Amino acid sequence: MTNANPNAPAYRWLLLFWLFNALNVLFSVIDLPVVLFSGEAGQITLSNILALAAAVAQFYPFYQLGKLSDRLHRAFTVNIISVCAAVVGLISLLIALTDRPPYNSAAVITVMSLVVMAGVICLYVSQFFLYTGLEALRAERGYDYPSRLIRLCFFVPLICDIAAVLLDSALKTSISLFSKCFCLIVLGLFVRAARKSEIA
Repeated sequence: MTNANPNAPAYRWLLLFWLFNALNVLFSVIDLPVVLFSGEAGQITLSNILALAAAVAQFYPFYQLGKLSDRLHRAFTVNIISVCAAVVGLISLLIALTDRPPYNSAAVITVMSLVVMAGVICLYVSQFFLYTGLEALRAERGYDYPSRLIRLCFFVPLICDIAAVLLDSALKTSISLFSKCFCLIVLGLFVRAARKSEIA
């Protein structure tokens, strides 16, 4: 990316990114008693749809943040790749599980599982670029915000995800909720620092 604008305002897009992130977490936690679809594989609730809508809406402020620096642009690009890989892999896996040849072969299922795994890895890479990019933005613009604190939004979820795999399954929900709330608080403080810097 060669057209990054390091002097463009960041607060508005950071705030929108944080708000959609918060809505995604909120709708992921609460369970609205409205079932839109129910089947043998499970059910889709209004909360699921609203959480998905908030996650999709995040892409616009994320895209705008990508215009601020090369690293943030890289974060957005890799995030898109991760989502595409995950969607393609999951759809292919669902087709493979229908027992329709040749899609139900072990080789196809293995390849599609690797595609999903690649999507997950890309997601972590995107998060690394995002939060290190925000750290660089903090340094460049002199935000009144602790050095390296925003990077914890990458490392804490990573540690929590590893812990969730290793620990009792009953703790997974609590660990995930802690991770999301921690990131919301830390990112919210970053947004406040950006606001103070740009309004001053």
